Amino acid sequence: MNIKQDQLKFLLIMFILFIHILCWTAPDEVPITVQRLSNHVINLQVGDVAPFGDIICNNVVAVASSEGLIIIDTGYYPQSAKSLRKIISHEFGRNDFAWVINTHWHWDHINGNQAFSDIPIMGHENIIPALQQFEKGLGAFIRQREERMQDWQKQLQLWVRFQGRTNSQRMGFCS
Repeated sequence: MNIKQDQLKFLLIMFILFIHILCWTAPDEVPITVQRLSNHVINLQVGDVAPFGDIICNNVVAVASSEGLIIIDTGYYPQSAKSLRKIISHEFGRNDFAWVINTHWHWDHINGNQAFSDIPIMGHENIIPALQQFEKGLGAFIRQREERMQDWQKQLQLWVRFQGRTNSQRMGFCS
């Protein structure tokens, strides 16, 4: 590999590490941006733009209906879900939360559900079996992520050791 390929590989590894860390350990204060779509609908963008220009966020939609506030998806930061609730109440001037609707089972859509545990949470009938299947394989999923992290750390250490060396210097370094 040449230096440009090494640099790209390093950036890719760092980006993957960043995503992994961000998804498992969110900051205490996650930025939330409110966009009013109509008098009855707001979009809450939870998260922000990452250093490499990639968007590390998702959207939560709140709808003010005659029967109460309806929340569509609750985001992937459990600690921001309480803030979402306060913001939604403030934006609509009411706090009669009626339902949460999960569009699908992915963690980035349901991790904030616990902040809405006092109201009905609904979604497609396949959400619960999908979560149960995911839970069965959760141990293997975590082990796989840990192994990948170890591999990434080794690759990063090697990249740092070889940074700036020519191919012939690298070959001599390995012997």
